[in-house]
Amino acid sequence: MNKPRALEKDMTIALIAPSGARNNDIILPRTKAFWEEQGYRVKVGESCGARHGYLAGTDGVRAADINRFFADDEVDAIFCIRGGYGAARIVPLLNYDVIRNHPKLFLGYSDVTALHSALNRYGHLVTFHGPNGDISIEDDRVAVSFQSLMQALTATDGYEIMNPAGYPRQTLQGGIARGRLTGGNLTVLAHSLGTPWAPDFEGKILFIEDIGERTYRVDETLVNLKYAGAFEKCAGILLGEFTDCPVEYPDFGLTLEEILDEIGFPKDKPVLRGIRAGHCSPKLTLPMGALCEMDADRKTVRLLEGPVK
Repeated sequence: MNKPRALEKDMTIALIAPSGARNNDIILPRTKAFWEEQGYRVKVGESCGARHGYLAGTDGVRAADINRFFADDEVDAIFCIRGGYGAARIVPLLNYDVIRNHPKLFLGYSDVTALHSALNRYGHLVTFHGPNGDISIEDDRVAVSFQSLMQALTATDGYEIMNPAGYPRQTLQGGIARGRLTGGNLTVLAHSLGTPWAPDFEGKILFIEDIGERTYRVDETLVNLKYAGAFEKCAGILLGEFTDCPVEYPDFGLTLEEILDEIGFPKDKPVLRGIRAGHCSPKLTLPMGALCEMDADRKTVRLLEGPVK
């Protein structure tokens, strides 16, 4: 895997909107101002101010921003300002030769899962599943998120990925596994199955999270991953937050806990629940494609490598 350079003051961050357009006119100025206040130069992609229906510009506009900023020697990091929908439409349009030859910090989550998968698999690039570029430190929860983000972007040595205080983890199946992180949003991953852009699950530590899905839909997408062989192929499973995922029929539906108990994870794979990452605040930043080790019995996840100096 290609590792980007660690983030340093005075580096240049490029802001892009590879997915949705909703509220980008509000998000962009505060995002740009925030990172400039932190001591970084900022470039803004055309997609941040574009609109094509629910998308932040046409597929060509959104893909061109990514290709241009990876090729731009002045740019050190590329941050997505929000998710939404649309990233899967542009993965065939990316120049993976340029991406492989110009590794840079790439940050985002939610719909950006489609880009993490493609950049990991075809760009051979370690990317960062964490807060979109729109982040502030106005309260304690977001301050913790920012601390985790900066640790991931700057720490060149390994470190333990620890939940914030007050967020315990749960061992669903014990054991130790080592592998490269992959995954992200469960729904986006399930939609990628059967395409060239799905992750290669073989030997990986699989992280999944979701938001706003009824529990029967979570059940369905987990079954999709299971039947696609993701659980058999991976080395271990990390379950993030499943935010606002209510039971569809409270009088006879299944809870998330019941679904996870019944889904049938392979008995030889460690499964650790409660990784504080995904659609939540505070949230951890996870380097996708980086080598890590999980110990489900001790409830620990340790990153074994980071960006380069």
